[in-house]
Amino acid sequence: MQATAQNLSISIPYCPCFQEITGNLTTAIVLQQLEYWSSRYHAGFYKFLSIPAKHHPSYRCNNSWTE
Repeated sequence: MQATAQNLSISIPYCPCFQEITGNLTTAIVLQQLEYWSSRYHAGFYKFLSIPAKHHPSYRCNNSWTE
């Protein structure tokens, strides 16, 4: 994906402290994303683990954990 001014303006800065906690870069990024979304949606949020087998009205293309 090519970086543009638009998608850079919505990026979340990387916090090395999460890697210190987890000991793994990938896990740190996932933890950071969970922290970010939890702070934005105080009532909770969910993501699909993968593309649903059947149509689901809340699913958005390319927005599951595995995608």
